Amino acid sequence: FFFFFFETNSSIYPTPGGDLFNFVTESKKNKLREADAKRMFAQIVSGVSYCHRHYIVHRDIKAENIFLDEMNNVKIGDWGFSSEFHPGSKLETYCGSLDYAAPEVLSGISYTGPEVDIWSLGTIIY
Repeated sequence: FFFFFFETNSSIYPTPGGDLFNFVTESKKNKLREADAKRMFAQIVSGVSYCHRHYIVHRDIKAENIFLDEMNNVKIGDWGFSSEFHPGSKLETYCGSLDYAAPEVLSGISYTGPEVDIWSLGTIIY
């Protein structure tokens, strides 16, 4: 049995549903129906889109960083690699998780920011 927590600057909150990775892989009872997958993915995309509109890139989006509440609504967590980005400027930091990392990050090529999150979203939906 795992306990997962969602942490802010001032508080730590339990996430009763754990993370998306464990939810999908741990048991047969948690098979993800297509309707649920669509709903959860739409919530993830909405959160990432909000961040990008405010010039924040997460850079470590993965199933293990998507937390679920008691209603299986998503909370994007682990913002340790996040960064502010500026259109026209490039980021160069190699960060994130190998299985979810965009090719430009793995190749050491400069990147704007949002595209690495979009790549990671594609690996989640796959």
